[in-house]
Amino acid sequence: MKFKKLIGYCFTDSLGDMKAEDVRALDGVNIAFGLIGKGEIYWKEKNGKRDIARLKEINPKLKIVLSVGGWAADGFSQAAETEEGRTKFAESAARLIEEYGFDGIDIDWEYPCSDKAGIRAIPEDKGNFTLLLKALRSRLDTFGEYKLLSIAAGALSSYVEHTQMKEVAGILDYVQLMTYDLYGEWDSVTGHHAGLYSGAGEGASSDAAVRLFASAGVPFEKLVMGAAFYSREWKGVQNSKPGSPAKKGGQTHTYDIIVEYLETGKKNYKKLWDDEAKAVYLYNGDQFVSYEDERALQYKAEYVKEKNMYGMMYWEYSLDKTYSLTQFLRKQLDK
Repeated sequence: MKFKKLIGYCFTDSLGDMKAEDVRALDGVNIAFGLIGKGEIYWKEKNGKRDIARLKEINPKLKIVLSVGGWAADGFSQAAETEEGRTKFAESAARLIEEYGFDGIDIDWEYPCSDKAGIRAIPEDKGNFTLLLKALRSRLDTFGEYKLLSIAAGALSSYVEHTQMKEVAGILDYVQLMTYDLYGEWDSVTGHHAGLYSGAGEGASSDAAVRLFASAGVPFEKLVMGAAFYSREWKGVQNSKPGSPAKKGGQTHTYDIIVEYLETGKKNYKKLWDDEAKAVYLYNGDQFVSYEDERALQYKAEYVKEKNMYGMMYWEYSLDKTYSLTQFLRKQLDK
C-alpha cells in the first residue's frame, strides 16, 4: 500500500497561524484562494512570500499549491472559452508560480455548466474545462521542476455529467472530492453533510461520490477524500433521526465551537452516532447539527486505505482551533 497523502486547504490570511506540528503532518497545503480578473489569476496576499518560506522551512517536503476559484468565483467560463483565453490563463498561473515558488495549481471551478453560484455558465464549459486543464498542464510542464495540477470536484452526479472526467483524470495528478455539503440548511430535511455512507432515506454520501467518480474513469489512486472541519445545522427539528423535516436552516459552526458546546453543555446538545452512515451529529430537541469528529474521520481514513485512494484533504485549517484534527488524520492514514 502506497503512503497516503494529507492535504489541507488554508485561507491566505491563516497561513501565518499554521502550527509547526501541523505543517510537518501535512503533505500539501492548498492556499484559498487565487481569483480571476480579466482572464488572469491573481492572489491577494499581504505576507505570501514570508508565509510560504516559513512553511517550507518547517517542512521542506511540503507541496504548496495555489487553489484558484471557490464558491461564486467567476471568470472560469470566460477564460476557458477560447484558445487565446486558455493560454492567457495558463501564463498567469506560470507567473505566480515563478513569483512565489508554488508547487502547483489547484482549480476549484464551482461548477462547469452551472450558474448556481451566480457565475457565468454555458453548455460548452464541459469541453472547455478539459481544454483549460490541458493548457495548464502544458504550461506547467515547461518548468524544470515538476508542478502539480489538481482540481476540487463537486461530489454529486451533476458534476460528472458536466465534465469529461475520464479525460480530465489523465491530465491531473489527483482529483479532490468535496465530500461535504452533501446536505445542508438549504434542504428541508436533515442529513449527514459529510457522511461516509448513505444513511436511512439518504442518497448522497462520500462512498457514493467515490464510486461515481471511479465509474466515470478516475482511478482510485487519483481520488482524494474530503473531510469537513465545520458543521451544517437545521432548526425546528422535531425528531433526532436524519431525514427529519426542518423548519429552517441554522448556523455553520467550526469544529472547536462544537467541542466547546459539548464540553460546557451549552445548548444542551446530545451527541449521537449513525452507525449505518458512520457519521456523528448533535441534537437538542430543536436543532440538528451534522459534523465530523475523530470517530467519523477514522472511518474515512480506513476507507481511503482500503480503496487505495491517493489520500485525504480537508476544508479548512482555521476551522479547527483545537488544532487536533490534522495530526489525528495523519496518524490514521499512517496506521
